[in-house]
Amino acid sequence: MFENEWDRLQDETIFQAKELTDEQKKYLNDIINNIINSIKSSVVVIEDKAIPVSSFRNYLLQKFYQGERLENIKWVTIEQYSRGLIAQRTLTGGIEYTFKVEHEKRDESKEAAGYFPPTQKTIEGEMKRRTTVKQEFFELEQKFVGLPQLYEHQEEALQAIAKQKRVSIQLPTGTGKTMVGIEAIKRFGTPAIVIVPTVILLHQWENELKKYGLKPSVVYAEEKKFGPVTITTYQTARMPKHLPNLRMYRVVILDEVHHLYGDVTKAILYEIMDTAEYIIGLSATVKQPGEKGYKEQKTYLPVAVEKYPVHFKGTPMEVPVTIEYISVILSKEEMEEYQNAQMTITKALRTIGPPDNWSRVASDPKNPYFLLARSALKALQDRRRVLSNNMTKMQKALEIIQSNPDSQFIVFLETIESAQTFKSILDRNGISNALITANVRLEDRFKYFDEFSKGKIKVLLSVFALEEGVNLPDVDKAIWLATSRDTPRYMIQRLGRITRPKPGKTATLYWIYALNTVEEERIGKYGRLL
Repeated sequence: MFENEWDRLQDETIFQAKELTDEQKKYLNDIINNIINSIKSSVVVIEDKAIPVSSFRNYLLQKFYQGERLENIKWVTIEQYSRGLIAQRTLTGGIEYTFKVEHEKRDESKEAAGYFPPTQKTIEGEMKRRTTVKQEFFELEQKFVGLPQLYEHQEEALQAIAKQKRVSIQLPTGTGKTMVGIEAIKRFGTPAIVIVPTVILLHQWENELKKYGLKPSVVYAEEKKFGPVTITTYQTARMPKHLPNLRMYRVVILDEVHHLYGDVTKAILYEIMDTAEYIIGLSATVKQPGEKGYKEQKTYLPVAVEKYPVHFKGTPMEVPVTIEYISVILSKEEMEEYQNAQMTITKALRTIGPPDNWSRVASDPKNPYFLLARSALKALQDRRRVLSNNMTKMQKALEIIQSNPDSQFIVFLETIESAQTFKSILDRNGISNALITANVRLEDRFKYFDEFSKGKIKVLLSVFALEEGVNLPDVDKAIWLATSRDTPRYMIQRLGRITRPKPGKTATLYWIYALNTVEEERIGKYGRLL
């Protein structure tokens, strides 16, 4: 999570030779605060040198402005160092550790007060701990109660799991992915662990399991209790102290499994491959050919069931959706800026390949396409800004909201700037709203969701924060103000926010797009999936 935010901010600023705005400086400070707060230690070790966490902040700032990617900054806590670990590094997508070996002569100036360097015995002990399967299994004393009868597509998924054991299952939002996971735990036994991308989803799984008679353990933040049925997050599970614990579990359920294939989180997959009997990936949007992680998905967790919303038409799981396409025309100046950006993007796609490659090339001055990659990254930002910050689109959205006085909306945007602009428009028109981004604290999100469910907030504004893992069954209207990203994942996940089944429910999606742009192309390319 931190790596993506760090990289994106670098791509938008220093790789474009731009000064950070006050807002971007605040955002960088928030990223570093999140990193610092995630370190459960007062001292970190970098290149055998112990420094206080308070000084680590300045170190990270320096590395940011030097263009260093966060994933390349190798450090461990003093506690990890004392067990023989001297650096974490990314190898073939998985987290590996470098073990310290004793030297004949130590540099005492690099040692923290009260710290004793590890011996060869502690190093061997740590290596043995990481390579031995734990034989600590749990007995599940609780009994499942009140499980509902499964739908045909859920039974199809469970039969595929029983046959193949290591699979990915794609089911649209609201069609019972969670119930497939719960039934898998019942059928295939414990111990079982569920890994999710967010704490919000963790609590949703916890509540669902409790509803059917179980008392799951949770592992996140200050909660660190493993049990016969455990729920944790990808961010927590990939931590060095927790990775070996994953090897205790017979059944591993990876919710929103498309998050598994990041350079850091893939460590989870490598940790469980030789110990878990059943590995079940659940998602509304599995990886597609050409996407980063597709190769790993195809190799380790091939897709066994792949359903889209169109497969549920005429079933009890269907929420009828009306899609209203609303076009706008860019101004002459906007279109000129859009076309200039698009020309650079097209050239980079043909020369360098997909955008996943551009950041890597842009960080390597020796690469012959270094300048093109930097220009292409800037062009992506320029295109997104033009398509997102369009005042005609915002006026259309305001009119839609005002003409539906008894409805609540989720509005999806693609830049913080456009979200803040539209929030100001809503404020001026007396429309209650809340803006939710990656920087909004968890407790504030729960507060907004509660107020939204009680009707105190009419509009939720989202910048890549509500695409998945949010259960708001009452909301039935959404507005898309920008769709510049060329992937069906965001569109299917966004649609899923308004299609959670509820008796008699119908939903409306207002798709506002700019004529003669990639947004118009998206309608023809992905509209059939919705």
